[in-house]
Amino acid sequence: MQRHSPRPSFALLTVLAVLVLTVPPMFAQNGQESPEPRPALERIWWNKPALASELGLSPELRKQMDALLIAELEERGTPGVNRDLRQAIVDAIVAGDFELATKKSEELRTAVVELGKREIELKIEVAKLLGDAKRKALYEMRPRLFSESWLRLGVGSSRTRPGGDVPKRDQ
Repeated sequence: MQRHSPRPSFALLTVLAVLVLTVPPMFAQNGQESPEPRPALERIWWNKPALASELGLSPELRKQMDALLIAELEERGTPGVNRDLRQAIVDAIVAGDFELATKKSEELRTAVVELGKREIELKIEVAKLLGDAKRKALYEMRPRLFSESWLRLGVGSSRTRPGGDVPKRDQ
């Protein structure tokens, strides 16, 4: 009598596939050479002329905010590492190596959590630089801004850029 290894449930395979396919591209950055920060600086909300003017952001304040963003981008490195990890999960699922797929999915989860934590820390540091009045004014103008990703930067995405066409609170 042949012994077959237990087959994972359809639900487990579905969950793993959803995890692999839905991890946002913003988390595809980790641990290699730094990306070119210029496009990021041009796309970030505080460098949008209309919003910067409306908030009264000085060039010096924007430079300080740029420095925080550049430091975060340099720490993250170039895209690709987590994309490779997601592909390793897909390959393991297809090959039927569910133990490896589970191990790689845990690695990916850890990386995603760390990147999310660091993005929140960036937002906190920027909010500190803004001070009470500008931070509250920004929230009134763009209430979703602090809950949206600032680091996706539109690479490979058709979503709204940070600080872009976000409706005002009363719309």
